[in-house]
Amino acid sequence: MIKDRSCVNCSSQNSEVMFTFTRDFFHNVRNQPLEQLDALGIDDNFTSSIVKCIDCGCGYIKDVINIRETFLGQENWSSAQIKENLRTYQNGFSKSGADNIIYAESVVKNLIRLVMMKNKNKSELSLLDFGCSFSVYSPLARIMGFTKVDAFDPHYPDNFSELASGNSVVNFNFFNHKEQILENAPYDAIICNSADEHFIDPQGEINFMSEVLSDDGVIYFSHPIMDLDSNLKHLQNESNITNKKLIKELRATFHVHHLNYIMPKIFKKMLKKGGLVESKVVILKKENLSESAFHVKNLILYTKTFIKYFLGLFGSNYRKTEYFLTKIK
Repeated sequence: MIKDRSCVNCSSQNSEVMFTFTRDFFHNVRNQPLEQLDALGIDDNFTSSIVKCIDCGCGYIKDVINIRETFLGQENWSSAQIKENLRTYQNGFSKSGADNIIYAESVVKNLIRLVMMKNKNKSELSLLDFGCSFSVYSPLARIMGFTKVDAFDPHYPDNFSELASGNSVVNFNFFNHKEQILENAPYDAIICNSADEHFIDPQGEINFMSEVLSDDGVIYFSHPIMDLDSNLKHLQNESNITNKKLIKELRATFHVHHLNYIMPKIFKKMLKKGGLVESKVVILKKENLSESAFHVKNLILYTKTFIKYFLGLFGSNYRKTEYFLTKIK
């Protein structure tokens, strides 16, 4: 366990506790079996607190338990584990994942366009999918024209590459050590999709990605908004909430795997500190494929997309989650 983490934005040690996770909360409120908690080392004395920095207002977990490392940090997976995780990976390429694939395709297409606008003479393109877990972006980027694609996650076991055949036309590399990235850098494009909330040192990871990005490269961040201030009262009262949708949102957002609760205004400052500046505000395609293009669900999606686009043009930080960035010259 890492104790007393300082502010991930300003490094201050001054913070106030907003909410504390305990064994009792996991078992009696979130109904997690005691056997599962025991396996993760969560005993009666366990605490892990979401705090807010008094100096800059950034939210983060102060005392981090390495549950993720306990769960995934293995040198190798067994044949059964490989088969099970391969099935999980394949589930992303299914009817249920089709809407997400349309969105991911839009991200990759915009990356290619932005990179080629900066250097039309490039004959080959490279991409790093950073902190990707079971990402659809890596195979999709390979299909769409990136010559070399490297998927990086430090929690991959050493034999993770067995999930993908080297003989496939959709070939890409799995890395679990940063030395492998440095050996293959620089990259024309980098994707960091909903990963920074898991970083122990988000500023350090932003700096690293900036370092391995080519001078004329483009990086895409999808930064989730996890609004601690708006949801704190719900989190504190979770045991009494009957709204299933709200409970699902709370449990998906606030847990010990999510180490950082950084709002857009602070996140943009961290990107700038890492030597990155927004390249262009783009429109990313979102669509519900099970409905017609003019169904009310899709019309709402289109409306939200255009509102966010125009807010982005005016530099608004409101609910901003998507960033296409280049190095500051």
